[in-house]
Order: sequence, then C-alpha cells, then structure tokens
Amino acid sequence: MNMPLQAGDILCTRSNAWYARLIRFGAALLGRPNTVNHVAIYMGPGTDGRDRVIEARPGGVGWRDAKAYLEDHWTMDNREQPKTQEQRGAITTAAVALLGTPYDWVGIGQSVMEAIRAPDLYRGKAWDFIESPDHVVCSALADWVYADVGLANPNQVGPDKVTTPGDWAEFIITKAWQK
Repeated sequence: MNMPLQAGDILCTRSNAWYARLIRFGAALLGRPNTVNHVAIYMGPGTDGRDRVIEARPGGVGWRDAKAYLEDHWTMDNREQPKTQEQRGAITTAAVALLGTPYDWVGIGQSVMEAIRAPDLYRGKAWDFIESPDHVVCSALADWVYADVGLANPNQVGPDKVTTPGDWAEFIITKAWQK
C-alpha cells in the first residue's frame, strides 16, 4: 500500500549529533527500536509549497522545513494509521496551539532514568490528561496530540510525558493502532 503522506501523520527521524546517539542508545537499553531519535508532526506544504513539520526541540515547539526528514532513508511514518480528515484537522490545530511551548528538560531526565532502569531517582509531575502540557519533548508532543484527538498512540492509555522516539518507532513498526 503506497499512501501519500498527509497532514497529521507522524515522522520518526534520525540525526547523528552526540545527543541523538544517546537517545538511540537509551532506546536500545530499553529494548525499543533504536534507529530513530526524533519525532515530528507532518503539517503539509506551507504557503511557499515546501513541506513543513511542527516539532518540539530545545528551543521549544516550532515549525521546521521537512525536506531533510522526508529525504532521509531512516525516516519512518504512520501514514497507514487510519485517520479521518476531521482527526487530521484536529491534530494540526492542536499542534499549532502548542507552538512556543517550552522544551521538557525534566522529561528528558526521566527518560534517561528509565533507560538506566532507575526511574524513581528522578520523577517529575505527571501530566493532567485534560489540559494541554506546559512543556514537551518531541515524541511526547505527538503522543499528547494523538491522545487529545482520540487516536491510538504509543501510550494507549493517554499521553505520557516520557514517550520516546523508540516508542513511536515500535508503534509504527508493529502497527499497534490495529490492536
């Protein structure tokens, strides 16, 4: 099945910076797919015709040109996960509403503690599933948006601030939305 990528689809990507390698190493320690280290929400073409994503990064949630992600052979996506046009619209609306949300450094710390199997050494406040998050990492942004819209996501119960790129990769590889 060769479906086109559409607004609201999730991209799992890879880079080779030192911190990207650490994220993939953490995924390996947890037994999760470790070929990707970043997650972005595909938003479709911008007014200039260039494909765009919204992603969480150390400077906060923002826009980015999607070209490098779409051309990278490591990138995977969930385009096969069924989504209505209404759900796609709700995903993009929720992602735009989170523009400027600060990065979740506490969530990064929690992910590190999970990877080294010491989660109780560093715990942050859990999210309130009803309200929007006040800080996010890339994979948790996508998890929160999908949960908010009512779509299956890596943390099937609701959004989780420590959802990782490896969680999204496993979700996509196993087509967990079918379960």
